[in-house]
Amino acid sequence: MKLFHVILAVLFTVLVFSGIVPSTFFSKEAIIDNMIIGATMSDIELLPADMLHVARMLRREMWDFHAYIGFAFYASVFVYLTIIIKNRWSFYDNAMKFYIGIFALTITFQFITGVILWARQFIEALVAYKEIVMHAHFLSSFMFIGILLLHIAERAYKASRK
Repeated sequence: MKLFHVILAVLFTVLVFSGIVPSTFFSKEAIIDNMIIGATMSDIELLPADMLHVARMLRREMWDFHAYIGFAFYASVFVYLTIIIKNRWSFYDNAMKFYIGIFALTITFQFITGVILWARQFIEALVAYKEIVMHAHFLSSFMFIGILLLHIAERAYKASRK
């Protein structure tokens, strides 16, 4: 079980960073700014539409990586929760069962919104929902992080009481 926690922690850390990097340091604006600097230094003229196209292609790779890590994370959590429910469920009190249920709902919502965001590159009809799904995915990330922090605090509290 501790190995699963380590795997989940590593996957979660990579998932968070792969979500932050394309939104901040690897934003379209940052990529275009770097292309302008490079083009100016090399005395090359780049059209704004071409720079935007290249920026989108570069970001697509980052978001695909984020999606694949998300799939791996969700699969790992699913396996972990299945093991818990099968082997330990009767040992948990109602508060812990409620917590696990909220955690499972939150991560499932994250997964569904993430799949929709990823699949819109293949299914044209999903493009219309990008903004609302993106905001829902982003906001539910904070709920997930809050649940994770509660979990860490609860584990630290129990460890300090031993």
